[in-house]
Amino acid sequence: MKAANTAMVRTDRETYVSDRHVRFDIDATDEAISYFVREDYLPLKAFTTFVNFPDCGQVWNPFLLESYCRRFSRRFRFDSASVNLGNIGAVIRKNCLMNYVDIVVDAIVKSGVSLRDDDVGRFLIDSGYAGKITAAKLGEVMGKAKAVRKRRG
Repeated sequence: MKAANTAMVRTDRETYVSDRHVRFDIDATDEAISYFVREDYLPLKAFTTFVNFPDCGQVWNPFLLESYCRRFSRRFRFDSASVNLGNIGAVIRKNCLMNYVDIVVDAIVKSGVSLRDDDVGRFLIDSGYAGKITAAKLGEVMGKAKAVRKRRG
């Protein structure tokens, strides 16, 4: 999957096509993404409609959006904890310097979710920042989120 993501365009869960099968209007597509991404990032699962996206020769969906952000966008990038099949990850402004762990921590802090294991885990999965999360990774992001909340008062 990682190799396919760097050389082809993903149009659905199981289909990749060559670049010649899509015609992205990069400026118009970046503008459509900007409508949703008001701050630095937004989980991919938050994109629930694509009516404002310009025709590209394929049907817009989260897989195509991820592929577009990985390879074509001038203003956005895509990141996730790992390559996955479940539309897990975030669309991020290219000028945002946070790595994915920092984005997850920031999302936890901004959400106001209680910093209990089950609440944070459920938030990350329900929001689309994680498909599954190990106890070690959960402990890492919760520790960082607690530190940020403490600093902010």
